[in-house]
Amino acid sequence: MITFSGNYTEKYWKTKELIEKFTKERNLPKLIIPSPPKAETAAHYGVVNITDYLSYNDLLTHVKSYKSEKPIHPELLNIGPNYGQNFGFTVYRTTIPKSKNLTIVSGLNFLLNSH
Repeated sequence: MITFSGNYTEKYWKTKELIEKFTKERNLPKLIIPSPPKAETAAHYGVVNITDYLSYNDLLTHVKSYKSEKPIHPELLNIGPNYGQNFGFTVYRTTIPKSKNLTIVSGLNFLLNSH
């Protein structure tokens, strides 16, 4: 309903229109909706030339890792005094033994290629 630059989309205006329609039809108190801010034009930063990079695996060598028998919620990782990871990403890895069937917790079965 809002673009990355903070502007309203057509979906916003249609939703607003529906809310106003149902409010009027059901004889509900009129909503006080502030005027939207002026639409902004997105900035263009031009072409950026990449001169160097780290691969994903190289990047992971620079972060602390943990081993556990079961997945741990990011907020429960012991990465600081009395706190866990409250932002960013968590990478979970496992090794799956070679098998013909993999059962997912949701109950779905996938037939794996046994090559």
